[in-house]
Amino acid sequence: MARHFGVPKPRLCRKGKLMLGNTIVRTWQVMKMEWAQVLLEKEDLPVYNAAARVRFHDPFYFSKVFKAHVGLSPRKWQEAKRQA
Repeated sequence: MARHFGVPKPRLCRKGKLMLGNTIVRTWQVMKMEWAQVLLEKEDLPVYNAAARVRFHDPFYFSKVFKAHVGLSPRKWQEAKRQA
């Protein structure tokens, strides 16, 4: 990304944090988890398919990141949404 914009990586990271209020990596991760929530709720995908669609190659790592972001495992979150 830094190469694309022609700036040094540290500068890109500082500017990204200033503009986004968070690191670029964290912002990207949040966006992926929000997309995963849509996939799990609206498309009713199995967890491993949602993980793959948001470019997580390891469904167990995806579950760990999802739980850290949302507070529930993907499966429990999906079940809670179905019952609501």
